[in-house]
Amino acid sequence: QAGPSSSSAICQNFFSLEGLYEHMNDLIHLPHSQNVLSHEPHRGEVEEVLDGLLTLMDISSFAMDTLSHMKESILDLQSAFRRGSDNDGIHTYLMSRKKICKRISKCLANVKRVEKSYTLTQQENNGIPT
Repeated sequence: QAGPSSSSAICQNFFSLEGLYEHMNDLIHLPHSQNVLSHEPHRGEVEEVLDGLLTLMDISSFAMDTLSHMKESILDLQSAFRRGSDNDGIHTYLMSRKKICKRISKCLANVKRVEKSYTLTQQENNGIPT
């Protein structure tokens, strides 16, 4: 039972994170916030942070979607075992797993790209030659 409760906790955390981003979005779109952000001397840095938040939100959404697909795939496999059609269930599960692994690899590549971009930006801001 550790698996389902762990995935439920992860999903709940992602939903909480999504709620946080929605509230941040509401805060950013308030007229006073828009006024302050538009006159901020470091507008480029503010936009960079906002872009980073959007990227994190995209990654969180992707992770929730992936967990949902994984759960569905496992339930399909369990159902196939109960019906006694092991080969079809296993084949479907393996195909689904390959697709999920491919999607996760793409997501990790995007995370690494964002992390590298952030590191380079931090080095530039601190005057460290790249």
